[in-house]
Amino acid sequence: QEVREEAMARTVIAHRAARPDAIFVVFAGNLHTRRTEWDGLPGVAWMAMRMARAGVAFTTLDARYRSGTAWVSGVDPSSGGIESMTGIDGMPGIHLAPGGGHDGCYDVGPITASPPAVQALRVAR
Repeated sequence: QEVREEAMARTVIAHRAARPDAIFVVFAGNLHTRRTEWDGLPGVAWMAMRMARAGVAFTTLDARYRSGTAWVSGVDPSSGGIESMTGIDGMPGIHLAPGGGHDGCYDVGPITASPPAVQALRVAR
């Protein structure tokens, strides 16, 4: 996990340094975007934590979604599959309210699984 978080943070930090005046939107999983540790994996420095330590200014939002399906996998996307996901009823839109490791949240509505791009490439060959 540490290697992955470091690689993600380095990538975003490098792109940000190369384009300091650009607006960046980085979409990553809820754990990767945490500013604080998560009780489920204590001691892990998430991507956003590393970016903050490097002095990058950003706002991090926790994605909220309604019940649906998602492609769930580990490090290797080809090992995943479609799973039912229980969502959180929320208000549509973006809400800034620090807490829970993020600066706020946004509601994307119901979710529907989509296999990773690596799957499409294998089928196309």
